[in-house]
Order: sequence, then C-alpha cells, then structure tokens
Amino acid sequence: MKTWKKLIISPEATLKQALKAINDGTAQIAIVADQNYKLLGTVSDGDIRRALLVDISLDSKVTDIMNSKPKSAMFGASKEQLQQIYKEHKVRQIPLTTEQGILKGVEFFDDLLLEPSVLLHNRVLLLVGGKGERLGELTKNFPKPLLDIGGKPLLETSIENFKKQGFHNFLLSVNFKSDIIKNFLGDGSRYQVNINYIDESEALGTAGCLKLIDQELTEPIVIMNGDILTNINFSSILDFHNDMGAIATMCVKEYIQDIPYGVVSTTKNILEGLSEKPKFSYFINAGIYILSPEALKYLPQKVEYFDMTSLFLSIKEHSNKVFTYPINDYWLDIGRLSDLERARYEYSKYFL
Repeated sequence: MKTWKKLIISPEATLKQALKAINDGTAQIAIVADQNYKLLGTVSDGDIRRALLVDISLDSKVTDIMNSKPKSAMFGASKEQLQQIYKEHKVRQIPLTTEQGILKGVEFFDDLLLEPSVLLHNRVLLLVGGKGERLGELTKNFPKPLLDIGGKPLLETSIENFKKQGFHNFLLSVNFKSDIIKNFLGDGSRYQVNINYIDESEALGTAGCLKLIDQELTEPIVIMNGDILTNINFSSILDFHNDMGAIATMCVKEYIQDIPYGVVSTTKNILEGLSEKPKFSYFINAGIYILSPEALKYLPQKVEYFDMTSLFLSIKEHSNKVFTYPINDYWLDIGRLSDLERARYEYSKYFL
C-alpha cells in the first residue's frame, strides 16, 4: 500500500516508461490508469519481455500490451478474500478499487502474508476504561477487556494482533478497575511491547482522554475501543491514512438490517409501493480510528468528556481531510452477552 501511486502510468505511456515505473516501484508491475485514477489495466515485467521477443518497440504505447482485465478486489476486501484471490489466480499484486473502478490502493502478496520486517513507531491507544454494564454480573467487579475469549483475555489478543503487524508502543486509557488491568499487563515486557497508562479520574469519553497524553505526537496514532475483537490489517489502514494526507480516518463496517415484514410506502393513504422483507444496509462506526497530530487541536481546551463522534464532526467543519475506511475482516463489538457468546464460539475459526 505504501508505494502504490508510484506504480501508476498514463495510457499514453510507452513501454520504456512502463519499464521505468516497474523498476522504480520494485513491485514487478505498473498500473495503467487515467487522470481520475480509473483502473484501465496492468503491465508486468514479463509482459514487456514477451513484447520485446516479438519485436514490439519500447516506444510503443503500453495499451498495446497491457492486461486490460486485471484481477482486482474491492477496496476494503478482507484478508481472507485477498488470500483466496492469490490462491486461485497466482497474482502477487491486487489493485483495490471502488465499485466504479477507481483505484484506492494495491495489496502486495509479501505485505499480506509475511510478518513485519520493521517496527512501527506509531502509538496505539486502547480505550479500556469503560464499565461494561450491559454484561451484568460478569463485569460488576471485573474489567470487560480482560474477559476470557478463546482461552485468553480479549485485551491480550488485541495487543498480540497489533504486535504481529509491527506495532509495539501502547497507551491504555484506564478508569474502571484499572488496578486489575495494570497488574495483569504491567509494562508490556512479557509481550515484548511497551505499555503506558492514561489514568482517567472520571469518564472522559472516547476522545477526552487524548488531552492527557503526556508526550507530543509526531506521527498518526491508532485508536481502538477495548471491547472489539478483530483481525483487521491495521498497517494497511495506516497506509491509507498517510496516502490520503488525512487528519482523521474512521473505520466503518457494513451493517445489514433485515425487515421480516413487507414494507409499505404510502402518501395520504394511497399505496405507493411495497417491498417484501427488504434489507437495509448502513455503514456503522467500527470504533477504530487513526488521528494525525493535527487532529488534537480540535479537542476542547480543558480536560472534559468528549467523544470521538464530536471530534470527527469538529474536524470536518474545518477540513475535508476526514476519511472512512471500510473493513470486511472479522470484527465484533462485544457489548452484550450474546456478543460475548458469539466471540467465544467464533474465536477458533478466526484467531487460531
């Protein structure tokens, strides 16, 4: 994702220019797109070699030899969906597009399947101060992020997932039963990560605790609610945020609502339409965010309750650099007992 724009060439480009883009991009591929980033095709180094073997000039247009129907995926496709494409089509680079075919990124085989070769210095803020009251007796005297799911605390799974992707600097915003969380995780050394704590003397919402960060941010921070179980690719979201020059990025998840009845539309008792058992689709806030340091200036001047929705709306009033990132990987907000039961049932399928 980090270098995909370097791979783009115009349909007017020559094979010589395509070859330079392939060499400069170090991805064995060039992507042909128009000025609006609409995907037109791809050219590999193998395509150019085969063209030269049949005496096609390096000054020929890239459209003469490009693959005009490259295998692509929807932007936001899950890791499992991308892996299936690799398995079936043996491609090592997959353009990611919108429904209209507009390029939003490129997924590389090596980035998807291999462990990170470098550590990411971006901080990860986990919001773990809530009381989890909807879970009743289970969380009356125990913090929800430490509930057992799959034989280990939910919070431990979250930290391990971030670590696998190269993140190692963690902030935990704590309030309810903070001593239990601190005693369990400590400074993070047993996970080979760094853990520091933000102590909320009172509930500050999902964004208010940002005022208590004691060191100045120099790069984007990843923020996640502490009651989410997910296996999404956080580094890809961070790449998207950086590529877009975003101030704030919110992850969103499609939510489909089934209506088990026929829905009737009327105007002054006149039947206008009837839809039998329709489905309505919405994007919901997934509780995962990336904020650039600039975003913090939109917080209230004093430390007070402030939620992430208010922060995003405040930024949006002053800037168009606020984006959403659709996720299709496994994601579950554990708010109710039914969610906890589902998480425990599905854990082995997605995390073992």
